[in-house]
Amino acid sequence: MARTLLPFCAFALVIAACHSTTGPALPPGRGLVTFDREPPSGAVAYPAPAWQVGDRFVYRKGGLSRVAFRLDSTEDGVHRLLEEQGTAVMRIGDDLRDLGQEKPGDPSATITYDPADFELSWPLWEGKRWSCSFTSRSPSRPDVPLLVSYECDASEDVTVPAGKFHCLRIWRRARLAAEGNWIDRISIAWYSPEAGAFVRRLNDSLLTELEEIHRQQRDK
Repeated sequence: MARTLLPFCAFALVIAACHSTTGPALPPGRGLVTFDREPPSGAVAYPAPAWQVGDRFVYRKGGLSRVAFRLDSTEDGVHRLLEEQGTAVMRIGDDLRDLGQEKPGDPSATITYDPADFELSWPLWEGKRWSCSFTSRSPSRPDVPLLVSYECDASEDVTVPAGKFHCLRIWRRARLAAEGNWIDRISIAWYSPEAGAFVRRLNDSLLTELEEIHRQQRDK
C-alpha cells in the first residue's frame, strides 16, 4: 500500500519509455527533501501505524480486480507484503515509505526506489506538506529520477467497501527530475489513521479501494 500498497509510481515505466538516456546508473535521490516540522496550534497529529506480521489488506482495483496483500515478514525496519496470488512482493518501510517491489521468479520485474518514495511524513496532520527525491531503478529499463511533492489538504469521511473511515486526503505531484519539459503527474490518496493504511487511491483515472482489512491483535 505505495508503491504503501498499490504504489503511486506505477507511471514510472511510461516515463521511462519516453526517456532515452542510457549509460551508467544514476545516483540515488536525496530522500525526504522538505517537510513541515510542527503542526499548527490545535491540529490533530497522527503517528506512524504499527503493522504486524499477519496483517492483511484486500483492495478492489477499477471495480473489478481483487488484490490481497499479507504482511509476511518484517526485518531491519522493512515490511515484506506478499501479494497472495504470488505475483508480487511489496517492500515497505516501517514508516510506510515505499521501497519498491519484486516479482518472484522474474528478476527483470524488480523495481527499487532509491532511497525511497516517502508517501507519508510523520507525524501527519491536515495541512502538512513534504517532498522527496528518489531514483526508480529496474533491470528492464533506464533509471528514472523523480521529484515528488505531497500535500495533505483536507480531512474527510470516506466510504469504501470495507466501511466508513475518517481520512486525510493527500495530493501527489510527480515530475521527472531531468532536463526537458515533462508533464506533472497528479494522484490522490486517502489515508485512514484508524486503518493505519490507505483506503482509497485515484491514480491515472484508476480507482482502488479497500475491501477488507484484518489487523493482528496488539499486545497490551
